[in-house]
Amino acid sequence: MNDPITIVALILAAIAAAAALFAAARSGRSAPPDPTSTLQAQRVEDQLQSVVERLARIDAAQQGIDRLREPMDELLSVFQNRQARGQYGEARLEEIVRDALPTDLYSFQETLSNGKIADCIVGRGAASNRVCVDSKFPLEAYQKLVAGDPTAAVQFRTALKAHIDAIGSKYVIPGETSRLAVMFIPSEAIYAELFTSFPDMEQYANGKRVVFASPNTLHALLATVSMFHIESKIGEQAALIQREVGGLTRDVELLAERIEKLATHFRQIGDDISGAQTSVKRIVSKGERIAKVDLGDEADPPALREG
Repeated sequence: MNDPITIVALILAAIAAAAALFAAARSGRSAPPDPTSTLQAQRVEDQLQSVVERLARIDAAQQGIDRLREPMDELLSVFQNRQARGQYGEARLEEIVRDALPTDLYSFQETLSNGKIADCIVGRGAASNRVCVDSKFPLEAYQKLVAGDPTAAVQFRTALKAHIDAIGSKYVIPGETSRLAVMFIPSEAIYAELFTSFPDMEQYANGKRVVFASPNTLHALLATVSMFHIESKIGEQAALIQREVGGLTRDVELLAERIEKLATHFRQIGDDISGAQTSVKRIVSKGERIAKVDLGDEADPPALREG
């Protein structure tokens, strides 16, 4: 229990004890007890009991607040450490990307041709499809801004411009990456503050081919990338089907040509067979006519002459 609440509870307990002693002393006298005094003592005791119960509920609520404050304190300790801030942004970025995209559509900590390491690259295939995402937002400068430092606004603007310049120069590489790079801001509150208090920074970033993205807007961006990826795969499959159908059509046409040639060959064979049958019929007909020729009544045919 917190010290102020403990002190108040002890004071109230002392008052309750004094009231009880007073009531006991009154009841121990020989004179009949005063009903009014007894009633007042009872009311004081009831009121004190109610206050003690309220203090107990307040203490329980305070303990709940302390439990809720623990993760906030941990997050604050993260923001107070530069290395931890960078790791927090990277971890948040990786969590969102892994949740939104298939594994073949992103990579982490990829080294580019200029020797720079991109926190994340989204997309595959052509260079225009490969978008670099940076997660190292200048949180230290933003902390000073929130703390009310009179020079913090100027420092934050300077730090933000420098970070935008760095992203544009490191991650926008013609022929290797997309014409745009993304600055990931790991907090919706910071993202809203940026657009509310520093609206000119968006225009400056666009001039450097850099776009801002909060966790929610990054989700939307990745959902769009995933949709185009699916449509691209459907298009690839459709093109494959079209090529296969074209090949099948050519095969069917070739088969039709061969069948036509075979049919012509069969017709030729049929014509040859028909001609042969006609010749056979003619031979048979002539044989029948020869068989019917009258050779006379001679019993013996004339002998063949020799020599």
